[in-house]
Amino acid sequence: MRAVAVVDTDSYAKWGASLLAAMPSGWQKRLLVLETPLAPSAEQLRTALTGTGIDTADVATVPFHQLRRELAGWQPDVVVASALGSVAEIVLSAAHDLPSPRPLLISGLPGIGIPVRKRAVVHRAQADLFLVHSRRERREFSELAEIQRIPMRFGLLTLPFLAPAVSAADATDVVFAAQALVPAERRDRQRVLDTLISLARRYPERRVVVKLRARAGEQQTHVERDAYDQLLTAHRTPPANLVLDHGPMVRALDTAGALVTVSSTAALEALARGLPVLAIDDFGVGPEQINEIFVASNLLGSLDDLACGRFHSVDPKWLGDNYFHGAEHDDWLDQLDLLATKRDAGSLGARPGRPILGGALGSAWRRKRALGRFDRSLGGHVALAVGTVALPVYRGLKRVKAARERPVGRLATPAAEAPAQSPPRHPEHRLEHD
Repeated sequence: MRAVAVVDTDSYAKWGASLLAAMPSGWQKRLLVLETPLAPSAEQLRTALTGTGIDTADVATVPFHQLRRELAGWQPDVVVASALGSVAEIVLSAAHDLPSPRPLLISGLPGIGIPVRKRAVVHRAQADLFLVHSRRERREFSELAEIQRIPMRFGLLTLPFLAPAVSAADATDVVFAAQALVPAERRDRQRVLDTLISLARRYPERRVVVKLRARAGEQQTHVERDAYDQLLTAHRTPPANLVLDHGPMVRALDTAGALVTVSSTAALEALARGLPVLAIDDFGVGPEQINEIFVASNLLGSLDDLACGRFHSVDPKWLGDNYFHGAEHDDWLDQLDLLATKRDAGSLGARPGRPILGGALGSAWRRKRALGRFDRSLGGHVALAVGTVALPVYRGLKRVKAARERPVGRLATPAAEAPAQSPPRHPEHRLEHD
């Protein structure tokens, strides 16, 4: 079997490479980085590939207009679209249109997928197999796909980078796994940093490691504002035992005695090693904070807990439904074998993608929106010009139609009885868990 993973960002490069490593050792495997505005730097790619057995020298970077030719030349049996939803959608479409028998199409999310979101499923409608990483994810994604009327097959796979590992016996570092999206506000991020500084001063014999995803100028899966290294420059004399780390998470955990985060998947990597974890809940618990998965885990705690060095052990009852179901329950390779059998028998069939408004122009619009300046096609430029004018008009007409269809004669809800409003989203939120 030949398998190729097409990736677009740092976190998806890590997931795609780890997934290839989890495939049978006898398979031929390739990893392609698609040119997009969020493509990882050479250093980010090197970090993402750590422990996967894939060398950066063996990774090719390709523009989208060459992707179909690259895939057709190598004739893979399996194509993994390990990319943000809008990019995964065009990768799946390109692979789906390869000459028959087309390859099996796989996609998924690179970490915690709860809360499940409509776009995660809709963008990956052409996938033959959507990989999930917990029983809860399978349950909730299956319900969502049914609601969206998308026939989708889900394969259970333990997160491929939750490899059992043991930290050094004398490991004492406190590792903070930073995230781009949460907390969203600058003042809250400053509170986190101030608490880490207080912790470092309280325990000068321990290192407090701020594990960052990107250096200045590097891109991430999600746009980050108020990065912690920038905030730290405002402190004239930070404690010497507070250090910044841009290396692989697996290396940071080798010397960790505990991990703290808001909602990073790194919490799962720490739990796999038996480390205590603190998931900060000062900023709320819910979809916006991407931390509702930790409810009932016994891991939620406050910045006061962090300042005092209080970390938590996970509730064993939480594990089985949430990412630690046991590798013996993984069925994704069985699902892949079943699909391969159907492919060999010529009964795999086509996978319809998301309906495209506007035909070829609509397809070009989606491609241009996904790839930005890296879509150099004439059709993309024309679609962008037309869409920039047409989309606001279309949305305006939808609002007018909705207003006309709204029931009349209903009394306005008094302000005192009005339902609570959800907090506004950060302008750069792209909450697909991509």
